[in-house]
Amino acid sequence: MCRIAISAAALCLGVAACAQRGGASFEPQGPPAAFERLGASSYRVLYSFGEREKSDDGVRPLAALHAIAGTFYGTTQQGGVRANRCSFGCGTVFRISPAGVESIVYRFKGGIDGVAPAARLVTLGAALAGTTTAGGAGTACIGGCGTIFRVNTDGTKANVLYAFTGGHDGAAPLGGLTVSGTLLYGTTEYGGKRGDGCLDGCGTVYSLHSDGSNERILHRFAGGSDGANPLDTLLDVNGSLYGTTMYGGNETALCSHGCGTVFRVDADGSEKILYRFRYALKLADAAYPAAGLLFRHGLLYGTTLAGGTAGLGTVFVVDPSSGKERVLHSFICCGKASKDGAYPVASLVETGGVFYGTTRGGGADGRGTVFRIARSGKEGVVHSFAARPDGNQPDASLLLSGTELFGTTAWGGRISEGSVFRVTP
Repeated sequence: MCRIAISAAALCLGVAACAQRGGASFEPQGPPAAFERLGASSYRVLYSFGEREKSDDGVRPLAALHAIAGTFYGTTQQGGVRANRCSFGCGTVFRISPAGVESIVYRFKGGIDGVAPAARLVTLGAALAGTTTAGGAGTACIGGCGTIFRVNTDGTKANVLYAFTGGHDGAAPLGGLTVSGTLLYGTTEYGGKRGDGCLDGCGTVYSLHSDGSNERILHRFAGGSDGANPLDTLLDVNGSLYGTTMYGGNETALCSHGCGTVFRVDADGSEKILYRFRYALKLADAAYPAAGLLFRHGLLYGTTLAGGTAGLGTVFVVDPSSGKERVLHSFICCGKASKDGAYPVASLVETGGVFYGTTRGGGADGRGTVFRIARSGKEGVVHSFAARPDGNQPDASLLLSGTELFGTTAWGGRISEGSVFRVTP
């Protein structure tokens, strides 16, 4: 069976790890950087999903926004057309203006066209392309094994470029697409090779032509010391692909299936594990990277939803040349005392030497944060999400447009079906 979206178990693992507080700090980390209380930011909810009288609006946006000529495009995992495969709706592609005017580009029908898109869209010629975590013609997975789709920005000419079979070619492409010339690259969470702890397969890295032809598996993860279950989009740096796996790598008392890895895959399919996380009782390293990577200043930056000094997640940096890793910030969470975030599951963005990201938990109200962090590790909260009509639980990375950051929340908004927000740090 193929599972859909970031598993609840992943977050539970992070919560369980919270009980293991204290202990010696991870050797490369150095002294913890100070938490900074920032001044008020300009914040606004632009749109609340599901509040229109029409019941076919999208709900539950899990992906970052994608900008084309001043308009933002995104996906919702649910909402739209209700069908046998998706009683809460099969998902949508939507557009929204910077002023908050929203419309639906495409509603998935719940069959071979795909179900439950959860990743950022990309531009493919004059069209949009993306992935769905389920649906499609593959029969090895209950509800379909996922698809790669294309649709024009006006909603016309929607078609499936590739449907995963759930076997050696992978299943459940939770991550988005990476475009490089005429090729598309991506990952699947499951399928490929069954390995250590991977009953549904440990996941794959794949490529295919932009017309959907010549799908090729570059690497099948094996679990164990190799990674297992990549969840997010690949990063192309000079022709090499960099990413993370949620599991695999080093097994510890706190990571029974491995704490996760940072890996590189080249175009010829050769793979190298750059770093294996090693979160343990006396090692406050990072653990369980659910997000992709950002390349800046010759280094790879990312987040993990667990690990660190409090077990609540981290921001880390890895040198791709040496494989050396350092935890920049350990999230300490919650309430009025600190207002720090917890459980980041999205990748970072950078502007002016400062990184910005989201946490799905923590903050002043426990509903998530937008945070910023300097290269030195000094971190502060830009916005703490609150009760309705504010959004809550941002699972996606931010989109930088000018001096403003745009993002989505999976929950919250006026009727708790998710939101699009804007914040000026």
